[in-house]
Amino acid sequence: MISPVLERLEITYCPKIILLNECHPHPLVSLKISRCTALVSIKSIQGLTSLVYLQIFCCDSLLGITNLPNQCHSLKTLSISHCNNLTSLPHEMFDCFAFLNELRVGPFSKVLDSFPSLQGIEKLRNHLHSLELNGWDHWESMPEEIQHLTSLTALTIYRYGM
Repeated sequence: MISPVLERLEITYCPKIILLNECHPHPLVSLKISRCTALVSIKSIQGLTSLVYLQIFCCDSLLGITNLPNQCHSLKTLSISHCNNLTSLPHEMFDCFAFLNELRVGPFSKVLDSFPSLQGIEKLRNHLHSLELNGWDHWESMPEEIQHLTSLTALTIYRYGM
């Protein structure tokens, strides 16, 4: 359990962490998880309903993110990048984080033939201003769902070589 007065938490270069599970209510505002090479799953962040900023970066063993908060209207920035074994995002993600202003995702696993579905992202059409999609050279298309994002003021698409 995280300290009840902590507002910002950065977990970096922690090779023995394999699971993140925080289901108790907590006022954490910023959470950064980076370079945790053994992290396989983010089982629950149900209790983190005050998050404004969430970054998950370079967690190469990460296979899944599940059990997102039911309502997290405070989250404004979400970045899930360079998690090279991740093959999809949670389907309920855009229901949970309905007021995102900035979203950065990818690249995902190289074994995928195309960018994973962003089903439900159209729910962010009135709030999402900045979108960054990172993919691989062998991917031929980006998700069709981004065409519904009418409030975008910045769109970045970056392709990495194999």
